Amino acid sequence: MWKEKIDRARSSSLYITLLTSTYIKLTRNLEGAIKIGAGLMNNVLTQELSKVIWEIETKREFDIRKAIEKRKEIINRIDPYFSYVLELLSSSLNEVKEKFSRSIDKAVDFHMNAVEKMMIKFVETAINPIKIIFSFLVLLPVILIALMPIATLIVESPHAGIDLLFIVDIIIPLIVFIALTDVISKRPMALLETYSKRMELKKENAYILIIGFIIALASLLLPYPFSLPVSISMSSMSLILFLNSSIKEHKEKTKSVEEVLNEMPILLKEIGVSLRRGEPLESSLKYLLKTENLNKSTSRFIGLIYNWISIKGKSLKSFTNIIDKEFPSNILRDIFAVLSIAVERGTEEAGEVIERLSEYIERMERLERRMSELLEEVTSSLSLMASITIPLIAAISLSFALVVLEYITSINISNNIIIDLKKVSITPNEVSLIISLYAVEMIMLSSAFNAILKHGRNKIKIIEEISNKSIQGIIIYIVSFILTYMLLKSVIGGVL
Repeated sequence: MWKEKIDRARSSSLYITLLTSTYIKLTRNLEGAIKIGAGLMNNVLTQELSKVIWEIETKREFDIRKAIEKRKEIINRIDPYFSYVLELLSSSLNEVKEKFSRSIDKAVDFHMNAVEKMMIKFVETAINPIKIIFSFLVLLPVILIALMPIATLIVESPHAGIDLLFIVDIIIPLIVFIALTDVISKRPMALLETYSKRMELKKENAYILIIGFIIALASLLLPYPFSLPVSISMSSMSLILFLNSSIKEHKEKTKSVEEVLNEMPILLKEIGVSLRRGEPLESSLKYLLKTENLNKSTSRFIGLIYNWISIKGKSLKSFTNIIDKEFPSNILRDIFAVLSIAVERGTEEAGEVIERLSEYIERMERLERRMSELLEEVTSSLSLMASITIPLIAAISLSFALVVLEYITSINISNNIIIDLKKVSITPNEVSLIISLYAVEMIMLSSAFNAILKHGRNKIKIIEEISNKSIQGIIIYIVSFILTYMLLKSVIGGVL
């Protein structure tokens, strides 16, 4: 548990470095920077930063650097790169203006280079474990399940169906989940989850669940052996569609937030240039509004800022309320909290800091794109696994198991055979239940972890990926099962 917490903290520490460094550049205030870092998110690293501030606020320490020194050992154990960054930021306060700025740039560059190396190392070390997990813990069990009817002839078990249900549909998925979580928790991230609004399930869309379960119940009236697999699939699809309907509004806002963040470096650079020239913020916003190559969301975002400042006469600092409502993103909120400090100062130096911030964000976005490129082989494989491979193999396994089970129990045998072929301790319905549940679980797990690899812990993206790939995978599972069962039935029936 502690290891996973450390991995999560390390994966997001670059973001803390970026904003704390920018704040120090603007204010030369290390205590204020630590406060900002502590409030950015909630993990073991920010908790240690909060303890540093607590030392100052309770007057146990009067020097922020001594307070940091007290927590240095634990911070270094959590993230040695961030620990070194803190040392550089702390020592930079003793430097003169030019060296001060270079020292902070050195800290950020060091951390970015470290994260880039971590990304490359993660890809190199994660590919094989993910392949092994899916080969031996996902695909192999579903193939072996097809041999269940034969196995129960050799190993007598009065509760074979229940035992296998527990192992295949609970134990194995749990092991897969833990193994994948351990691998993916090490994924370094340059930027955090872009969308921050809390997702709530829409009760008004409960009709989707009701209709789905009615269809699932009606599916039980289908002829054997299609009734149970189709019923389980319909129940799963209704739940997936219900979740998907609950994120419709969030998907639109997520897209808007991502479009704004993609062009944030342009926005910050223009504001930085205006500040260096001693021009008001409104002039840079006017210029940006006239820019034709900006996307629709960014133009709307800039228009909202301009209206808030110029028309309503409000401060940029209070614009965070509009961000929370229209473009809910912790990243945007944090960036604009730092930007408001720069605008209040309105100096040439503040302009240079904001321009540098735009370069850092652009570089962080490049790191994320680089990560996506490096992981493309794995994510493509997982996508194929969720939508085609798992459902196809599960369908073939179920078809084979059911056909074998039917013919085993129907064969007339002589009295001198040692094994009584009629004593099969698992029923066709149990086989259908076990394999169908397993197929749905693995399709959804593959889709979810594929989304995490591609987008980080973005809940909207995860649900969207599960919706798209799982629906496709479940449909392929049902169609493949019907076709392969009929084919095997005719082939084996013809032979026998």
